[in-house]
Amino acid sequence: INLKYQGLLPLVEAARLLALREGVNRTSTLGRIETLHASGIMGRDEMDSLSSAFEKLTYFILRQQIGDFINRSQVTTCVSPGTFSRKEKDALTESLRAIQSFRSRIHAEFTGDVF
Repeated sequence: INLKYQGLLPLVEAARLLALREGVNRTSTLGRIETLHASGIMGRDEMDSLSSAFEKLTYFILRQQIGDFINRSQVTTCVSPGTFSRKEKDALTESLRAIQSFRSRIHAEFTGDVF
């Protein structure tokens, strides 16, 4: 799975879009999420799940890239979930679901359509 393109970028883009609409001037994704929560645009549960997803995906990507570098392989953002522990797989699944749910909400708010 390419976690950058299937996880992080969709989260970053959705948070950026919502922040632009709401006039949030923070530039980091976690800062935007925090500010959106503080302004009442996002609930605590959504903030917690999206912040956690961002941190977990970033960790999984960094771990993969360090391993690639150590093994003198091409450094990539692609991970093989088959190498994850059960707990890591659950965290990955939960993270990707939280991001998809957020993206669906943003899509519906901006277009009136439901994915």
